Amino acid sequence: MISNYRPILFVAFLSQLSPLTAYAQSETELFRSVFGEVNYEAQLELILHGKSLGDIPVKLQGSQLKYIDSVILNEKIRGIVKDEKYKLVDTSKKWVATSTIPYTLSYDSKALQVVLDIPVESLKSVFYSLEENPKIKYAGQTIEAAPFAGSINYLLDKNFGDSYLGGDSLTLNINSFLNIKTYVLQLNGFYVDDEDSSDPYWTRRDFSLTKDFESSRLRTRLGDTTTGRLGFMQSKAIGGFNLRKQFSINPYETPYTQGEKEFQIVRRSNVSTYVNGTLVKKEILPAGNYRLSNLPLVNGINNVRVEIDDGSGVKQLLEFNIPTSLSILKRGEFDYSLSVGRKSDDSGKTRSYVDNNEFYSGLVQYGFTDLFSTGAYYQKDDKFQLTGLYNGIATEFGNFFLGNAYSDYKNFNISGYATSLTWQFQDIAGYLLENLSFTARYEVFGGDFRATADYNGPSIKNNYQLNLSFPIFSHSSINLGAGHEEYRDSGNGSRNFIRTSLNINPINNLNINLYAASTKDLNNPTDHSVSAFLTWSFPSHNSYVSMFRDFENKSSRISYTKDNSNELYKPRYTVSADDDEVNSRLNLSASMPTPMADYFFKASYAHEKNGEDYNQIGFGISTTSLFAYDNGLAYAQSRSNTNSFALFKTKESLKDQKLIIKSTSVHADTQTPLFGELAITDMVPYQYREVQLDPTALDYGTTLEKEKFVLYPTYQSGHLINISDNGLLSLKGKITRNGRPVSLEICQLGEKVFFTDREGYFFVDGVDNETSLLKISGKEVKNISINQESRGIIDIGTIEIEGN
Repeated sequence: MISNYRPILFVAFLSQLSPLTAYAQSETELFRSVFGEVNYEAQLELILHGKSLGDIPVKLQGSQLKYIDSVILNEKIRGIVKDEKYKLVDTSKKWVATSTIPYTLSYDSKALQVVLDIPVESLKSVFYSLEENPKIKYAGQTIEAAPFAGSINYLLDKNFGDSYLGGDSLTLNINSFLNIKTYVLQLNGFYVDDEDSSDPYWTRRDFSLTKDFESSRLRTRLGDTTTGRLGFMQSKAIGGFNLRKQFSINPYETPYTQGEKEFQIVRRSNVSTYVNGTLVKKEILPAGNYRLSNLPLVNGINNVRVEIDDGSGVKQLLEFNIPTSLSILKRGEFDYSLSVGRKSDDSGKTRSYVDNNEFYSGLVQYGFTDLFSTGAYYQKDDKFQLTGLYNGIATEFGNFFLGNAYSDYKNFNISGYATSLTWQFQDIAGYLLENLSFTARYEVFGGDFRATADYNGPSIKNNYQLNLSFPIFSHSSINLGAGHEEYRDSGNGSRNFIRTSLNINPINNLNINLYAASTKDLNNPTDHSVSAFLTWSFPSHNSYVSMFRDFENKSSRISYTKDNSNELYKPRYTVSADDDEVNSRLNLSASMPTPMADYFFKASYAHEKNGEDYNQIGFGISTTSLFAYDNGLAYAQSRSNTNSFALFKTKESLKDQKLIIKSTSVHADTQTPLFGELAITDMVPYQYREVQLDPTALDYGTTLEKEKFVLYPTYQSGHLINISDNGLLSLKGKITRNGRPVSLEICQLGEKVFFTDREGYFFVDGVDNETSLLKISGKEVKNISINQESRGIIDIGTIEIEGN
């Protein structure tokens, strides 16, 4: 990306303007003769061995690269160069002369790029996966979150209608957080006033304090939290303390293996890498030994093909079948979750905690190799304890998991053990059959094993489960599942089930799913289920139709949805009709996003078979109060938010103008609201976010100091970005000499250089309000004064000069 490129393009203009002048002078000499020793700042792309390292600020003089941002350059180089090969870049000053850099830099004036030259053998392996890890690309450019930020999200829902459809009701959901220097206090709950409650009531749900330690990928939480899960151990909601490894803190480094294979290149070659038939990277590499790593593998057996073309006409092909599992940690990776507290109960109107019953839960898991990891877990309260092991290994024959557990229920003097063996085979690349997926699981139980103290069903002896899915022809696939469960008490019989689903895509955008299942449990009658679901989308109209039929219960539903692609002030609505043996219903739901809130409307009509008619209408609004402090306070009332956010505080001169922000789609994420600042919401923590300001709706001639930002949100954080115009003007006019146009002349107003067209007209931007001296072809002509209150584009009319 290039910003402030006008001086660069102007150099190209000079080189073509007058052959009589240019042939005797170099481009640099010509530049100096016109501009003097003026340096122009620009944002250029930094290139290393054909790969982009992102943008970097530089200063140019003509076609010469003179200075570069030392801090950003140092961060980018430190991230890709091996420690023993790293040479320190002097960062005592922001701008450093390129001649003092301990690395080779050059300026490609045709591509408008800065080219960095570092030997391949000095680079870390991360250099070859820059596309998947943008840390290097955005090094030195990201804006950190504000030290103080908060969000209060309100979802208000009001309904009027007959009791048959729920009656009159009012609900208010509140979800809030306060972030003080990465310590996050969270509270959520809801208020209910409906016909099912004798009195309105308020219920608090989660209340917690969270702190992330980013370098360790560690999350600590005090208050309402959940425990970890592994093997037979289930997750529990508790009030207490939890400490866990949080891999989402760095989503660009996955905890499971992404494949590592080595290969050699004997001469400089074009190398293309395909994963499961999809091209994932193409690059030019010099001779040397290389290692495939950080490949976008999916769960199962992946086919990786490397094509090496050295230009001699012969291609070298290398193929690898690389197994991976999202449940197996890679070599050296460590996962853990430790919790202590009391189990919480939400069965009543208010949350409660089990008294006098301390609850402990913990798990650890470690990757011994890229294909094998093992773990252990423990869970205990005053009545119950569970201990277990869990092992996983990935092979070319599939992924295998072995689990063992022991439980002891002291109150009832019940204990038992459990063993499980699971085989997962997912043939993504067509080793046997493309996209074949097969899972088999066997469980055997001894004694009276309980995975949780809450289980009160009959004891199980054995459990067998099988699931198989594969494509049929080119537009359909089938999924088959079956299971058999034997109870320890033979008098309870057994549990058997079989289910199948057929997915068909007969034409583009049309999907049909057929589902059938049969379940026999204990000594109960067999339960059957047969249904069909159809979805037909119409991309050109941004809409879709869906139909559902439950043949067993004789119920049907058809709906039509018109989407809005999240475009502001454009409604999204769904119309649906339902019919079963009891009643028929017609429903309408609509929503419309605006910069300050999302609005909802719904209406329902029901006709009871051989009975009466019923109606209900409802209204809703979802809005969020946002605030942040970072060398100044800002507030916004925005759309729904339950995650990180960013506020854009505009300068007074922009308050009465319309500003648009785009980030994740072609439509505006937000635009100037009626009051408060602009805001974008629901930003994903620890993922870089590019935000582009769209100035097209600003007053004619208004330009912004900066239009593009790279944000790096943390957990439940807020950014505060100050937006201002550059405070400068644009001038246009005409220059004449003795009544005749001054054609194709190089002019200078203050430090701004421009040129006239063949009719003597000119346009120059970035001019301040102070009096400036106008020069034409290096000769001083006259002083130009601009009214201090002027804004935008100013037409100063015709400037008449004298002389030859």
